[in-house]
Amino acid sequence: MSEDKPNQPTATAGGRQAKPHFASAAKLAKRCEQYFTYIAGEWHTEEVTETLKNGTTETTPTTVYDREPEPPTITGLALFLGFESRAALYAAQYPAEQQAVIRRAITRVENAYELALFGSKATSAVFALKNMGWNDKHLADLSGKDAAQANPVVTVITSQRPLARSEKDVDV
Repeated sequence: MSEDKPNQPTATAGGRQAKPHFASAAKLAKRCEQYFTYIAGEWHTEEVTETLKNGTTETTPTTVYDREPEPPTITGLALFLGFESRAALYAAQYPAEQQAVIRRAITRVENAYELALFGSKATSAVFALKNMGWNDKHLADLSGKDAAQANPVVTVITSQRPLARSEKDVDV
């Protein structure tokens, strides 16, 4: 298996998915970094010569993709690391240092979705972020100072005299 390509899930004798093994948090971090490098695509630069209207030629370097870039995804990260699904990635129990590496990689994917919100086609990013626990509604905290604003206290002030029942009871 090449270091720059996604892992293939491995099966145990019982046919169940084996949890990918990482010797250390540093090796896991390196593998996560390889995922983000892999999805950047592969390219090379070619010199393109163009003839201008005045008859002169101009040569400019142009990037040509051999493998197109891919957006980062949780499932892509899970498959690259050797998991069978994103659920398996979330459920995997590793030492605290390795859990922190996985959370950071997931946060990098989430950050890419967040940055996509500033583009013209943010709908899919909104959908993805909502599935990652984000909420686009303002939720007021009714336990602190917001509670006083949400439930104002109304005080009724009355005069010393009782309220009039008719015009005859009113002194002018």
